[in-house]
Amino acid sequence: MYLKRLILKQFRNYQEIDISFKDGNNLLIGENGQGKSNILEGIYLLGMTKAFRSVLDQDLVQFSKDSFFVKGIYEESEMESTITIGYQQGKKQAHLNDTRITKLSDLIGLLKMVLFSQGDIQLITGPPAIRRKFLDMTLSLSSKRYLEQLQNYHKVVKQRNSALKKMGGALSQGYLYKIWDEQLIEMGSDLISSRIQLFEPMNEITKSLFSTLRFDMKDFHLSYRPSIGKINEDGSLKDQFRKKLKENEGKEIQYKQSLYGPHKDDFSIRNSSVDFKKFASQGQSRAGALTLKLAMTQYIESVHSCKTILLLDDVLLDLDDQKKEPFLELLGGRQNFFAATSLHGLEKIREESQIYSVQENRVSEGYTHKA
Repeated sequence: MYLKRLILKQFRNYQEIDISFKDGNNLLIGENGQGKSNILEGIYLLGMTKAFRSVLDQDLVQFSKDSFFVKGIYEESEMESTITIGYQQGKKQAHLNDTRITKLSDLIGLLKMVLFSQGDIQLITGPPAIRRKFLDMTLSLSSKRYLEQLQNYHKVVKQRNSALKKMGGALSQGYLYKIWDEQLIEMGSDLISSRIQLFEPMNEITKSLFSTLRFDMKDFHLSYRPSIGKINEDGSLKDQFRKKLKENEGKEIQYKQSLYGPHKDDFSIRNSSVDFKKFASQGQSRAGALTLKLAMTQYIESVHSCKTILLLDDVLLDLDDQKKEPFLELLGGRQNFFAATSLHGLEKIREESQIYSVQENRVSEGYTHKA
């Protein structure tokens, strides 16, 4: 699978650009603020239907304009397909080839891609929501069923929370929220079960990656931390979930929200039995985050038996020269998009790469910057 062509119109800082890419390394070189990351964001939009830096679609529209258009042509198994996403009057519309896609999430996973960015360090140092998103993205890109279950589960949580807020904080004012309990338990248990099954292969992959990347963290270990408590392997997951809700119904009414379930879970990261989040240096945290993203990539590829597209936004800044070489070797065999301010650190792949200069809202083939 690889992206052959990208067209952006009135997107971020670009009035209109049309770029052809190679199946291999594509290097986007330019000073900060010239639009390198905007190109990555356009590609990411095609694969994930939303931007990775903006919450609002309106933020993607070029200044003083009211719409944008993104088109990608990709090839998979010698078959060419086209994805287009347009935004106008506050709404997004998408097409796969000539067919309109009414549910945007149906596009997720067609272009399988993983983003590496400076913000990935939040996987280690940030709040649980960041790590939950990592789990959900890994599993959603691996399984359409998981993505659908996740979407339905969040709808149930929203309805249940709405009912809890209407109770006024008193047990005597009704239990309308409880009509959602069994759906919360049923769907939530399925999600928890899928997440549990992810951790064994992820730990195996990270162990191998640390060795290859020469990171001194051989005892790095991930452990799932469900909000309903440590899973009793001899009992029923659904019964454990149900018991947790029963024991804490007063607390949920007091706080007027659903406090237990996959939407409140986390996972811990330990190295040599030490809490990695608390004691890791910034360098170790960045190395850990980079390894998690590589593990995510390899896991998705193992499920689908195909290579993903990688978007790398200035991530080589985090690696010393000794570690850059094995990292770049690990990326081989895929279509990679590097955004960087110079070719420093990319010398070993320069000859086999397509280079693009990004400056003054334009993109041109070839390297026109000073070394």
